[in-house]
Amino acid sequence: MRLLKFIKEKVRIVSFKKDVAKEYTEKWTKEDLLSLEKILDRLYNAIGFDWEPDKKGHFLEQLNNPRNDGRPITFEEVQTMFTNMFHMHKNALKKQSLKIQAVIKYNEKELNSPFLLKYNERSGKIEMIPKTVMRKKNFGTSNKVYNV
Repeated sequence: MRLLKFIKEKVRIVSFKKDVAKEYTEKWTKEDLLSLEKILDRLYNAIGFDWEPDKKGHFLEQLNNPRNDGRPITFEEVQTMFTNMFHMHKNALKKQSLKIQAVIKYNEKELNSPFLLKYNERSGKIEMIPKTVMRKKNFGTSNKVYNV
């Protein structure tokens, strides 16, 4: 009896994952990410920062990951998360050391984005590099957290 219940539960989970993958239709493109970068660069430039998503494409891949609780991460959510970060924490960011790792938590939407701040000698700016993004409740980290 327990085995039958266990098998039914596994079938239900697999079925749910397939349904989630089918429903996941809003896909981010490189052009979307470039548009977001232009918007956020203009904003962060005011404090001498350059918003620069990772060059390997992991950030873009995670924006399109269907494991984000079955809900696509929208352009507006990401823009709002980083815009709120700027408005709420720009003074704290300016005071940070030249190389730190931290996490932005957008609690209302359950979005989390670990990022890196590092100085770029060539441009003379501090790069804000979001490494990844995910929709996850109770995201845990040992890094500094900026709630927005």
